[in-house]
Amino acid sequence: MAGLLAQREERLGQIAELESERETLLSEQEQLQLALAGLREEIDSQAEAARLASARREALEALVADLRR
Repeated sequence: MAGLLAQREERLGQIAELESERETLLSEQEQLQLALAGLREEIDSQAEAARLASARREALEALVADLRR
């Protein structure tokens, strides 16, 4: 009987450790997801800036071409 109680206590300890590790992993996963979302926003912003710069360049080239005529 004492052996079974000791096994039970050991298993409960293992469960507690696993639950703690699970919480740590979930927290790390959430942090990584937030970082990824931030990086995606940054990439989107950079892509938008590149599109605007390209449009501005094209508009200036068209203006220069009109002025040369």
